[in-house]
Amino acid sequence: MKLKRKFNYYNLFVYGFKFWAIAAFVAIFFLWIANIKSSDFWQGFFLILYLLFCFFMVVCIHFAQKYEKKITTYIEKPKKPKTYKVKAIKSIDLEQKLIEMNYEKISDILENKNIYYYEKRSIWLGADHNPQKNIFAFFSFEEYTKESQKFIIKEKQKITKALKEKKGAFQIGFLITVKNSNEYLEKYLMERTPQGYRNYFLNAFYVESDQKVYIPYCLWANSPYAKIRKRLLRLLNEYIEKH
Repeated sequence: MKLKRKFNYYNLFVYGFKFWAIAAFVAIFFLWIANIKSSDFWQGFFLILYLLFCFFMVVCIHFAQKYEKKITTYIEKPKKPKTYKVKAIKSIDLEQKLIEMNYEKISDILENKNIYYYEKRSIWLGADHNPQKNIFAFFSFEEYTKESQKFIIKEKQKITKALKEKKGAFQIGFLITVKNSNEYLEKYLMERTPQGYRNYFLNAFYVESDQKVYIPYCLWANSPYAKIRKRLLRLLNEYIEKH
């Protein structure tokens, strides 16, 4: 006998978020039309609707976060990371390659850790325009845990704080070596990495037991994140097995 699948009412918070997000988008579209036609009544009406829909959307997000462990559907479906089969990677060789690529080694920002820094100016903008800041660093853990992630975030904050006088966009790439994969890492790799304005950040993982490099997708498809990935793949080019 086939058992009937029980409906999970906690999923309604996710469906509610999606519904109110679409409703808010429709409301702001009509608000834009009302603004073109200079209709004060409809401007006020759709503005109130937009704010109301946004309020319900935020409420749904709040409860979706609160009952995250009971929800069985996703606000946004997870996406498998980009995966590359590689030969054994030695970070010391990659550091040497970065120096050959004209990256500057900086040793006084992170404790017992070098970072590699390179400024790239746009060929389309003037010499007085702030250059793009490219930064790489290498880390190693027995396994990746929640504590490891907190440590990585703090290291990133130290870098941006130390280099804050260097105005311009930061594009930071960390290659993290772990001995073995675990449940936390597998879950992390399925999450989309959020990116901030003028501060882009990529965590790539080299799992020694799998001999693979994993690069998570970002939350929004944007050019700076893709550029970090492209530079990392260029750095790993001789290690990636070609099919």
